[in-house]
Amino acid sequence: MTYRFEELAANKFHISIAASQECAMHGHDFLEFSYVKSGKIEHNIDGNTSIVNAGEYFIVDYGTMHEYKSISDKPLVIINILFYPEFIDRVLTGYRSFKDVVNSYLIRFSYKTLKFSPTGKTFTDKDGKILKIVSELTEEYNEKKYGYIEYIRCLVVEMLILTMRKIGKNNKQSGKSDVVIEITEYIKNHYMNKIRLSDIAKRYNYSLSHISRKFSQEMGMSFAEYLQRTRIEQSCHMLENSDKKINEIASLCGYDNIKFFNKVFKSTLKITPREFKNLYK
Repeated sequence: MTYRFEELAANKFHISIAASQECAMHGHDFLEFSYVKSGKIEHNIDGNTSIVNAGEYFIVDYGTMHEYKSISDKPLVIINILFYPEFIDRVLTGYRSFKDVVNSYLIRFSYKTLKFSPTGKTFTDKDGKILKIVSELTEEYNEKKYGYIEYIRCLVVEMLILTMRKIGKNNKQSGKSDVVIEITEYIKNHYMNKIRLSDIAKRYNYSLSHISRKFSQEMGMSFAEYLQRTRIEQSCHMLENSDKKINEIASLCGYDNIKFFNKVFKSTLKITPREFKNLYK
């Protein structure tokens, strides 16, 4: 058990294979993706009980209490994939929710485009794609070849996207209107410049109040929040992958005022840009 959490603390990721017949009620401060490879369990999560068969899996969020016990004569084998949000993307340092992972830079699913929250639900791996990924994850983690952490990250992102696809609403472009898609693309390509929603509203012949409300409804956050989040994401990638000074990076990401940049950065990630740079360089 100590080894498990040492590995998790060091890499922000760990895989363990549980073979015990039951696990007492508990919660934890990390995310858990559990795949039942063999056997069958009665799973109680947040007071809701369900049967999870071999070839099925579930996701446990931060602070969620759960327990299980074997209800089959077959040997019980559960593959537990444990990770922190920052394993998926450094920008998620300080975030403590599966929802933040789903909305992250690499996955980019909005909870509003899902039929229901994926945590605590049982998913069936009908085509075996998830098991194939889980098996490859386990092999990579055991062998620890050069670059295994980066490769595992890609596999986890693939696994999560395939899972979100199972419960995504079948609306065109994930339920986003053409104008909102245009705005998010514009922000992606021009985040380093001064951007005002009023200018974009004029460009598409919309009233400012209408386009502001439409953006918030579809994206689950305001235009200003989305712009700041995009800028902070980009600044994190620069802090991690370049030797540029912090004030230089702030300017390249659209911040003329370094104090404001520091304030937004800390408000978003709970640490300062310098702390982030020292932590991940």
